[in-house]
Amino acid sequence: RALRDGPVRPSGAAHAALVVAVQEARGLPPLPQARREAEAVLAAVPGARLLLDEEATVDAVEEALGEHTVVHFACHGDNDASLALLRGGGLHLASGGTLPATRIQESPLDHGALAFLSACSTAEPHPGLPDEPMHLAAAFQLAGFRSVIGTLWRAPDSPGMAAEVYAALTARGTRPPDPTASAAALNAA
Repeated sequence: RALRDGPVRPSGAAHAALVVAVQEARGLPPLPQARREAEAVLAAVPGARLLLDEEATVDAVEEALGEHTVVHFACHGDNDASLALLRGGGLHLASGGTLPATRIQESPLDHGALAFLSACSTAEPHPGLPDEPMHLAAAFQLAGFRSVIGTLWRAPDSPGMAAEVYAALTARGTRPPDPTASAAALNAA
């Protein structure tokens, strides 16, 4: 209810969109299409800021999150399977770093309008607590993002879905992304 009735976020962030793409995360299989996905988003959203591969450290991403209304991640993600931790998973970034859901949800992301989490299991419920929304998508909502696109399963390494969603959100690049149209854009893709 607080998300639905809360004030509309201002759009005066330094950059309208942040794109984070990590092709190789330590100990995980490569994502060779992450760069192409980032390029597709950048083509649809001129002026977006890119943090690619080694630029996408946990510190750099955390700092940039508060400066953008729209964020897009093309990287590895996971859901925490350990009931002992109950942390909700994380996004795997450069240099072996992981941005956990707990750090995201504790961040005041006042300008957050849309987070597109193109990574595995970003909205998958915790296996031991299927009725509890303890995952990355929920963390972004708790931090202040009004709309979040996440995945309930393993996401393919492909730019297709993101390209189609951003084409719809930007009317094929003729306007800034409209986060309020994210559900319709995802449905159309």
